[in-house]
Amino acid sequence: MFVDRATISVKAGDGGNGCVSFYRAKYLPNGGPDGGNGGAGGDVWFVVDNNLRTLSDFRYKRKYSAENGSDGAKSNQTGASGQSLEIRVPPGTMIRGEDGILLADLSRVGQRFLAARGGRGGRGNRTYATATRQAPGFAQPGEKGTRLTLKLELKLLADVGLVGLPNAGKSTLLSVISAARPKIADYPFTTLTPQLGIVNVGQTAFVVADIPGLIENASEGAGLGHDFLRHIERTRLLVHLLDVSDMTDGSPEDNFDLINRELERYDVNLSTRPQLVALTKIDLAEPTAVAETILRLTERGYEVFPICAPTLTGVAALVERMAGLLAEIEADLATAAARDRVVIDSSGVTIGRSTVGQGCPGQIHRLTTLPGSYVAADFEIEVNGDEYEITGSWIEELLARINFRDTDSFRFFQRQIKQHGVVAALEAAGIKPGNTVSAGDLLFDYYPDDDAQDE
Repeated sequence: MFVDRATISVKAGDGGNGCVSFYRAKYLPNGGPDGGNGGAGGDVWFVVDNNLRTLSDFRYKRKYSAENGSDGAKSNQTGASGQSLEIRVPPGTMIRGEDGILLADLSRVGQRFLAARGGRGGRGNRTYATATRQAPGFAQPGEKGTRLTLKLELKLLADVGLVGLPNAGKSTLLSVISAARPKIADYPFTTLTPQLGIVNVGQTAFVVADIPGLIENASEGAGLGHDFLRHIERTRLLVHLLDVSDMTDGSPEDNFDLINRELERYDVNLSTRPQLVALTKIDLAEPTAVAETILRLTERGYEVFPICAPTLTGVAALVERMAGLLAEIEADLATAAARDRVVIDSSGVTIGRSTVGQGCPGQIHRLTTLPGSYVAADFEIEVNGDEYEITGSWIEELLARINFRDTDSFRFFQRQIKQHGVVAALEAAGIKPGNTVSAGDLLFDYYPDDDAQDE
């Protein structure tokens, strides 16, 4: 079954918890903290596999999880990291977030995309030992792994796309120029899903895609072909097949213009895609009608090839021209790429926040910090009367790594929000002693010297 869309859920592994432990040995009753750190959770990767052709593997399995990290242990033993998960997808897979934003376009064999990062392991109590806090009785819990809902969409990677009305002879042509064996019958819509075939010409080879037949208003959802129009987007060359054996549904030129209008409505770039025209079933057509059609299309600037696929008449010339035109297109693309190459300038980097490099293709974010400096934390403060709510990804991450049942851990939280500017932001928002502060499930009263008080 050909499946080119799927929605799946991925979950990276959680980090292991840090360990609270104290070294004990004969004649050494107070050996100090020796709790190890938790192991990191496994990541979730997408990897392009050239042996896959559809997204059918995701039809029945839709939830994927990486392994969690192990907890830290005594004697300063770090927990084992969770094993990362590799999800294999066919070339041409596009990965979008739940909101539809494109996250990755995986088109090259072996290409990898990190979709969800595993949680960091919690720090053991040994890492919190200082000259003034020699026996910390707390450790950090592991960070939760990222959980995402992703939409997968497949756009076939083919060099040549065969387009035309239903029953124009696309499947027959594909079957004689490649080893593909599509279903062939004398009725419209025989081909219900895209078919791929590899064509060998001398020392070169290219991929040809047989797209299900298009009809009028296909770009608006009519017929079968509208579901597969996106598979034409990646082709570099189109071969337009016109049946000249039957004039009852209009002249070949009218059908030619109809299909091209639908392609342009779907994607205006397709109107400028190089095209070859193949007149099919010439053994059943009037020679005069074939000659007139060739003349009119040639006058419009198209290269026309009359063929009869079952007898191979004209097929060799068409295939050779496909290979030659693809080579010309490849050379033009290489020249354009060399001309448009841009050197990325990293001079736009600043300390403390993310910036976008000016003049760079796309958006390139960089973040740097200097020793002793603090990155501006990502948070917002919402004021409702005497209540102040702190929200944002940074505060959520901090809350997940604090054990609020432990006094030392809570003091660590207080120092973090002070050092990262949260306290200053609260004061700028007009907070007064005794006002309530909430962050996630945490609720506490604010006092200016709270980090010096006992709880």
